[in-house]
Amino acid sequence: MKCSHGFAVLALVVGFFSGSAVAGNGVVITWQNSSGYWFACGPVQCSSSGSRSEEQAMSYVIHEDKHGVSFRNKSGRCYLYDASNVESYENSSEKVYRLAKC
Repeated sequence: MKCSHGFAVLALVVGFFSGSAVAGNGVVITWQNSSGYWFACGPVQCSSSGSRSEEQAMSYVIHEDKHGVSFRNKSGRCYLYDASNVESYENSSEKVYRLAKC
């Protein structure tokens, strides 16, 4: 009985510190300015200089090999994407909404 209880506590501790237990969902927002340059804000950072394509702007604000991104909707000039595997130390959805220039 003691072993199984100890194992449960160990599993809880390991699960707490593993990346999968901490990773969650977030957002990426992209927009195009009047000159045709694309900007983005996401879990990693928000771009401060424009890019020639939306894909390029998005690549600066996510880790392409880590974050899965899927289109959610368009609101005004902004495009909203859902991002997966966002870690607790990355920009929260609330922060991305606040920093995006929509």
